[in-house]
Amino acid sequence: MARISQLSYYPQLVDRLRELAGQGLTAHAIADQLAAENIRPPRQHERFHDGEILQLLDRHGLRPDTAASHQRTARPLGPGQWWLADLARELEMPVATLTGWLNRGWATGRQEAHRRSGGSSPPTPPR
Repeated sequence: MARISQLSYYPQLVDRLRELAGQGLTAHAIADQLAAENIRPPRQHERFHDGEILQLLDRHGLRPDTAASHQRTARPLGPGQWWLADLARELEMPVATLTGWLNRGWATGRQEAHRRSGGSSPPTPPR
């Protein structure tokens, strides 16, 4: 399976994430609860890793640290610039992949003093 979004139970997983995040649970607590409910990630793993939970929460805008909070604390983004997690969500790809692109010079970005969880800079979209 190439993407977690291809799981047959993905819509139910997102609904459950929404409920658990709404209760203010940490990523670790959410992963524990999903494991207790026998909701498993692909590839025969026993439970979701905390990072996978954070990525899914970011992808669906379920974390309080959103782009709106950055607009209050960081320089505004220019044309064609994105917050790393927002771009990952838009492209439906892992933040880690985009971070690798930044490290390889395949995308450009800048580091803000106020870091966002799951992404450290707003890269321009890949070309």
